[in-house]
Amino acid sequence: MPGRKLISGFLAAVALFCSLLPGLQAAEASASEVVTVAVSDTLLDAEAHEGMKALLARQLPQDWLVNVVPIQGADIVTGIEKLRPDFVLAAADLDQRFREQNKTAPFRVATRKTTLAADAARSAGALFVVRADRDDIKTLADLKGKTVAATLPTSLPGWLAAEDEVRRAGFDPATFFAKTLFLNAVYPNVVSALLNGAVDAAVFPACALERLHQSGAVLTDALKVVGEKTDGALACRRSTALFPDVSLWGFEWTSEKSVRGVAVALLTAPAAQTFEWLSFVPHGSVDALYQALKIGPYSYLRDYSLKGLYNRYSGIVHAALLVLVILIAYEIRLQVLVRRRTAQLSEALKRRDIVEEEARLDRERLGSLERRNIVSQMSAMIAHEVKTPVGAICNFRAILGFVLPADVKEEKTVHTALEGIQTEAERIAGIVNRVRSYAKSQKLAHTECDLAESVRRAVRSMKSSLRSPVPVTVSVPEHAPVIGDALELELLVFNLLKNAAEALEGTVRPAVAVTLAADDEGNWRLEVTDNGPYLTDEKFSRLQSLMQSVKPEGLGLGLSIVRGIADSHGATLTFERRPSGGLTVRFVTDAAPEDAAPEKQQEKKNGEDK
Repeated sequence: MPGRKLISGFLAAVALFCSLLPGLQAAEASASEVVTVAVSDTLLDAEAHEGMKALLARQLPQDWLVNVVPIQGADIVTGIEKLRPDFVLAAADLDQRFREQNKTAPFRVATRKTTLAADAARSAGALFVVRADRDDIKTLADLKGKTVAATLPTSLPGWLAAEDEVRRAGFDPATFFAKTLFLNAVYPNVVSALLNGAVDAAVFPACALERLHQSGAVLTDALKVVGEKTDGALACRRSTALFPDVSLWGFEWTSEKSVRGVAVALLTAPAAQTFEWLSFVPHGSVDALYQALKIGPYSYLRDYSLKGLYNRYSGIVHAALLVLVILIAYEIRLQVLVRRRTAQLSEALKRRDIVEEEARLDRERLGSLERRNIVSQMSAMIAHEVKTPVGAICNFRAILGFVLPADVKEEKTVHTALEGIQTEAERIAGIVNRVRSYAKSQKLAHTECDLAESVRRAVRSMKSSLRSPVPVTVSVPEHAPVIGDALELELLVFNLLKNAAEALEGTVRPAVAVTLAADDEGNWRLEVTDNGPYLTDEKFSRLQSLMQSVKPEGLGLGLSIVRGIADSHGATLTFERRPSGGLTVRFVTDAAPEDAAPEKQQEKKNGEDK
């Protein structure tokens, strides 16, 4: 039969190639470029063998040697690795076969387009064929549960396109057929199995049926097509979607010169009667078929093991891991920040406790000093005021001693009364003297101290003691040396600030300013200013009097203490009303001489007290 003659011719060509191999080796030595093209043995058309060699021999330079050798299509990847040809003529899914084994995929040099196809990307497909007498099989669905024969399980037009069509029809290709026989070649293997009744149906590559009819291998009315598509995309009978036809593939070891020369030869060759070569033909449909069937590089889609799930959802897994890493990093950073903030908060609380403790101690010191000053002033005042009437009592007793007759003075009652008056008056005088000596003993020793530091400490104490904070503006130099008592000076400033803050109750925008600066005469001038209400003449005059307060509930003790401290330091204390409201209290004291020793200053101060 003609079909068998075609196979015999192909085998004879292989034998001829082997017999001519020594001569070819000699020719290779004289050729400028040797090109080896392997052709898959699943391609039965003549153009795939003699046609390729003749085309390249005609288009390439004359000093190029072209060797065309067959290669087994069933395990084409292994055959290519062993033979390492420069090019391979194979189906459009060769790169998928390489990707399935995680190997470097070849690249397309050109794709063949049959003249029977309108589009190069839709040139190859499959055909479901049954015997013409099978009236029970009319549609694709009728093939369910039947036995089928095909060429190879890896052949795109010989089987994979048929599986894809079954999938498109809504069936599972893995269970659709009861049994599948793969018989390598369409003719005679698959055709014989179908005609002999060994199988119910067969899968042919598109256009194979027409070739069998033309060669006379199969009678025209012996077979019929199942599920035929008639959209005019291919001038051959077919039952499946169409895909690109065979391609010429190059490899990473193929030289650039060979690729350029062969590509130019194929693309510039005149179109033959049956085919032409094109470049940049879309092959996305092949990749989509492999993905839909979950085969080749997408076989992991069938695997539900951990590895398969990872391969299937690696993108999602990587994204989830990235998110997890980000969350862990964020949690670690958050923990670090929390620990850092906690440490800062603990440190702040410790500092606050320290400040509060210092403020408490300052309040206790100032309170103790204030009480001592009050007692001292009250004692001095009482002693001063009591001394005069005691002296008068003594004088009156002496007058009585002169004016009373002797016999009257000798009377027991009168004598006892006069002696009692004298004794008690002297006792009162003694008490007064002791009180005066106590008040004098409370005066502290004056040494060189820093008035600026006393101001700063007083401001801190005032802020910590107020229930409602009042803004205080402080302008003091770094140091302000004076001769005095640092604690008394702090108490003086504290009382001035407290009085200023209390005077601001009800003020919309209360403000207190403290300024310490040296004047032109070399003295230190301390001013405490507030923006409280305007003082009337009556209230202002009361400020000038000892033990007088401008507050209805005040006793005037605060100002009395301030005046007493100012007097003990030989300083001046003045009050000045502000036209816009409020008061300025000015405290002026001598600056400590730079060449004066503290002992001499103390002796001078003690001399002034005397």
